[in-house]
Amino acid sequence: MGFLGVIIAGIAAWLLWDNGWPFIVATIFVAIIEFWSWGVMHNYATEEAKNRHNYSGEFYDLTKGEVDSAPNWLTVLNLLGFIIAVGLLVMGFVM
Repeated sequence: MGFLGVIIAGIAAWLLWDNGWPFIVATIFVAIIEFWSWGVMHNYATEEAKNRHNYSGEFYDLTKGEVDSAPNWLTVLNLLGFIIAVGLLVMGFVM
């Protein structure tokens, strides 16, 4: 999901600020998981792309095969973090 999950978790933390520390800790934890998993997945793809002769080093100079080199468990972790971040964002608007 990219940086969108981190932004959503940050907005959720801001909205849940007055509702107690468990909500803030949860949203910050989710933001960290989102940022970390996104970065690691990008590193997997970049390392795979370095084997290509015409790799320019640009941030989005990746092919589908290179992007698919990230492990499935890491992708699932990123997706679950995104779903939890959206849930916390909804809670922030409701509470």
